[in-house]
Amino acid sequence: SIVCKLEGAELDYAVGHALGINVELGRSSNVVPGGSIHCFLRGETKPDGWPSTPYLRGEMKRGFFGQVQIDSVRPIGFVYAPSTDWAFGGQLIERERIELSPSKDGQWFADIGSGRFLAKGVTPLMAAMRALVASKTDQSS
Repeated sequence: SIVCKLEGAELDYAVGHALGINVELGRSSNVVPGGSIHCFLRGETKPDGWPSTPYLRGEMKRGFFGQVQIDSVRPIGFVYAPSTDWAFGGQLIERERIELSPSKDGQWFADIGSGRFLAKGVTPLMAAMRALVASKTDQSS
C-alpha cells in the first residue's frame, strides 16, 4: 500500500489528516528560501503544550537577474512532525497503544490491534506513524 512508502513531511501530513488535525505542507523561510518541506499546524496560535516553534513563510518572486525577493512574510503555523519528533510521536504511540519491536534487518515493526495493522520503518517513529495512518484509514501497510 501507499502507506508503507510515506516518510518525512508527507507521513506527518498523513498522520495529522488521519487524526483530523488541520495541517498543511509548506516550505519554511526559517531555512534558505526553497529549502525543506515541513508539515505545519494551520493557524498562528500555538496550542497548549505544543512542543514546537513557529515558522514563517514569505511569498517569493523573482526579481531582476534572477534574485529571489521575499514579500509579505507571514506565520504559517507550527511544525508538526510526529514521524521524527518524540514529543509528538511518543504521545501518539502511548495513546494508540502501538507496539514496537526491532526487526532482524535493523528496521522496526509497529503493530496496532494484535497484527491487524502492521507497518515497518527505518525508525520506531516512522514505523509507528505508518501503522497509525494504516489503522485510521483502514489500510494494511
